[in-house]
Amino acid sequence: MTREQYGDIYQTGRERTIRFLLSRGAAPGLAPDIAQSAWLRGWERLSQLRDPQMIVTWINSIALNQYRRVIRSERLHQELQPSVHGNT
Repeated sequence: MTREQYGDIYQTGRERTIRFLLSRGAAPGLAPDIAQSAWLRGWERLSQLRDPQMIVTWINSIALNQYRRVIRSERLHQELQPSVHGNT
């Protein structure tokens, strides 16, 4: 796949990736950043793509994995909430 082909697919595929992430619960402000990052990672690992016709699906799986990492990271960094049944 050439740079031009990838660029053409990116133009339409990025919006599909954003919609995919939104359907998985990503915040509207976060989804475009994750989509951009996934398309960049796809470009960096383009040699691993087995079927060029599956590129958007492949990129979406990268995006979903990145989104899951963000969610895990946010959970690890959340402040502990006081217990409702805690002893005071």
